[in-house]
Amino acid sequence: MKITVYIDGFNLYYGCLRDTPYLWLDLHKMCRLLFPHDEIVRIKYFTAPIRDRKDGDPDRPNRQQIYFRALRTIPCLEIIEGVFLTHVISMKLANGKGYAQVIKSEEKGTDVNIATHLVHDAHTRSFERAVVISNDSDLVTPIRIVVQDLNIPVTVISPFEKNNIQLKSVATSIKRIRNGLLSASQFETIIHDEMGEFHKPEKWSLPRCYRITVDGAGIYEVVSKDCPKDDPRRANKPDGGWLIKKGLEFPRSVSFWTENGFRKYKDSGLFDWHKSVIKGKILIEEIPRPIPGDVLYEDEYQIIVNRH
Repeated sequence: MKITVYIDGFNLYYGCLRDTPYLWLDLHKMCRLLFPHDEIVRIKYFTAPIRDRKDGDPDRPNRQQIYFRALRTIPCLEIIEGVFLTHVISMKLANGKGYAQVIKSEEKGTDVNIATHLVHDAHTRSFERAVVISNDSDLVTPIRIVVQDLNIPVTVISPFEKNNIQLKSVATSIKRIRNGLLSASQFETIIHDEMGEFHKPEKWSLPRCYRITVDGAGIYEVVSKDCPKDDPRRANKPDGGWLIKKGLEFPRSVSFWTENGFRKYKDSGLFDWHKSVIKGKILIEEIPRPIPGDVLYEDEYQIIVNRH
C-alpha cells in the first residue's frame, strides 16, 4: 500500500523526543519500521525555524538547522515550514497577587498546513493510506473528511503516551511511538551530503547504556537456559573473558552495557552467537545516563544497579 506520512514536528518533539537521546531521528527509517510491508511514497515534515531566546540556549537554532540538513538527505522527505513566534506577555501569578512578564513561544501554521496538504493529497489520490503523526485535536476535521467523505484510511500515531480521544474516534487505526522504535531509528553520527560531511550535534550525543532482554529476562540468563554448559553449540562460543561476571554477586540486580561494553559485545562475536542459540525475541533498549537506581558495580563495560 502506498503511504504518505504527515509529521507534526513540534508535537513529535514535545511528545517523545525532548530530553531524550533520540533527537537525531531518521524519520524515513522510523516510518519503514512502523510500516514494513508498505511503500513510503512521501514524508511531509511540518515545523518552524526556532529563534534564539535571550533566556535560553543560543545554539538551539543551529542544532535545528543541522537536523534539517540531515532530513534533507532523505529523498522522499519534504520540510514544510510555518512560523515560530516569541513575545512577552503578562500572566497572572498563581497566588493571584499581581502579574508577571513572561516570554511566550508558540509555533503557528502547522495544523493548518497539515490539514491543507492532507485533504489536497487525498483529493488528488496521491496515496492509498495517510499516516498522521500528531496528537493535535485540531486535525480531527480534515482526518474525518479523508476517512468518511473520500473513503481513504488514515492511521494516527501519537507521540504521547495516550492517543487523543477525538483523533482516535475518527482515525481508521492508531499506533504509538515507543522508545525502542526511536532507538532503532537514529541517523548515523556522521552524514554526507552534496556539501560534504557533517556530524550529529555534540549536545545530542548524551552518554548511553544498553539493556538487552529476551521476553523480559536478561540475555545472559536466557542463554544459560537455552544453551546449558553441556550443549555442543558452546564449542563455537567466542571468548568472553574480557567481561568480569559480577551480576551473580548481586541478586535481584539489573545489568546494563556501557557504550564501550555494547561495542565490545558486538565486535567480539558474542552477541551474534547469543542470537544463534536463544529461542525468544531480543529487545535492545537504549537508555540515557544516569540510570535510575543505586549503582552496585561499574566498570568500562557494564553497570549493575538495584532492581526496583
